[in-house]
Amino acid sequence: MKKLLSLIFGLGLILSSAMTATAATSENAVITVNAIPQAALAVSITGVTFPAVTYSFAPTATTGNFTIRAVDNRGTGQGWNISISAAPFKNANNTRSFAASQLSLAAGTVAVNAGNPATAGQGKFAVADMSAGGKIWNATIGSGDGDYTLTSLGTLTVPGGTLVDTYTSVVTVSITTGP
Repeated sequence: MKKLLSLIFGLGLILSSAMTATAATSENAVITVNAIPQAALAVSITGVTFPAVTYSFAPTATTGNFTIRAVDNRGTGQGWNISISAAPFKNANNTRSFAASQLSLAAGTVAVNAGNPATAGQGKFAVADMSAGGKIWNATIGSGDGDYTLTSLGTLTVPGGTLVDTYTSVVTVSITTGP
């Protein structure tokens, strides 16, 4: 009987060690990404110069590149819209002018300077009449976080009979939040 009790006790120990309890626990890892202080949308335009044309009785077209830079470091992915317009071309003493409707822009190409490399959600639009202006570029939700450059070919048709002088137009770009 002693042997039987020893055998039962031994089997009990073996079974209890085979049934060792296990436990598991988990915890959330949390990280907060804070906005850059003074983060904002910014837009600028450079390179708005056309080569000189020669006086003519007929309209004369010339082309030049417009370079527009958009920076969105807000970290929100909200998207943005950029509009462009131009004032009439005037000489230095405002005695001669011609309409900005003579200026148009092609849709252009986008280069990524920094940030989100996906530009598929960015739309580029032609603007046929710069006096009326219009949307030239936008980023849909999730596609505009970064620093980008749009290069767009501008075509200026100087009206026939425009007197010899240097003419200047103020070209304005603006950026707003939204897809």
